Amino acid sequence: MLPSIRNSRLAILIEKILANRDLFTRQGSIVQSWRYKNGRKIGPYYRLVYRDAGRRRSLYLGRSEELVRQVRRVLESLQRPRNLRRTKKSVQAALRRQKAEWRAELQAAGLTPRGYDVRGWRAFRRRSIATFPEVNQPGVARMKATQNGFPALKWRNPGFV
Repeated sequence: MLPSIRNSRLAILIEKILANRDLFTRQGSIVQSWRYKNGRKIGPYYRLVYRDAGRRRSLYLGRSEELVRQVRRVLESLQRPRNLRRTKKSVQAALRRQKAEWRAELQAAGLTPRGYDVRGWRAFRRRSIATFPEVNQPGVARMKATQNGFPALKWRNPGFV
């Protein structure tokens, strides 16, 4: 899970990160910055930024992209469980919103969701036939608008009531 520790700088950084494991499981990110010297842009330089007791702190990582890659791997391994929980919560919230929209569309069409089942098809069918008598003809493509503006479903079996 943790990368192999080859040089002393990486060892020191990982030691600091693991010493504050509870802090870095909740926060911490690697920031890229540049410096200007005599009008020339030099860099990128990398820092690990975090907050400790309300103050913004940083650990200097330098220019080594290999070092940054290994520190990023350690941070990701510490933050992965929290990120998965956040993703799960956001997906569940999106599903709740989608189901609420679906439920509203069904209710506008006079249908009722019950678990994995949708109820009220017979009454829906009768309303569709009363509104559009030509829909009752066998073999007609049955995609017509209902009174409330929602499209009626395609009925393949004209004898279904």
